Amino acid sequence: MKITLLCVGRLGRGPEAMLAADYVARATATGRALGLGPVEIVEVEARKSGKPAEGDVLLARIENAHLIACDERGVARTSRDFALHLVKLRDEGVRHVVLVIGGADGLDQAVLAAARERPGPRDAGRTGLSRRHHTGRLALSSRLSGLGGSV
Repeated sequence: MKITLLCVGRLGRGPEAMLAADYVARATATGRALGLGPVEIVEVEARKSGKPAEGDVLLARIENAHLIACDERGVARTSRDFALHLVKLRDEGVRHVVLVIGGADGLDQAVLAAARERPGPRDAGRTGLSRRHHTGRLALSSRLSGLGGSV
C-alpha cells in the first residue's frame, strides 16, 4: 500500500528536508516487509494565498486514494493504534493512503469534507500540529518510519 504525505509548502534543502527524507526512506524500508510503502512526501504550493486555493491544489493531487486529513480537531491515536490502522486499511484492499497536511492556516473545508478520516495532533507526533505545519510533516514521517516496531 503506497503512503503519501501530501503537504502544503516546501521545506527547501535545509536540515528539516534532509531529516524528512531520511524518515521516509526508513519508512519505505521497514514497511516493505509489511506491505506498506513506498512512502513519499509530495509538496505543493498554491498560486494564490489562502486555504481555498491550497485546498484546490491538494484535491487536484488526490487520485483514487484513501484521504486522511491531519487536523488538530481530529481523533488522536497512539503510535501502535495508528500503525495497526494502516495495516487494517492494507488488509481491506486500500492501495493508496494520502495523509494531507495543510498550510500555516490549516486545511480548507473542502479537503476536510473529502477526507475519510481526521486524525488529531497525536497522529502527527508527540508535539502535535500546534507547532509549525512543517514540523508536522517531520513528526508524521518519523511516526511512519517506526511502523515496523509498532505492528
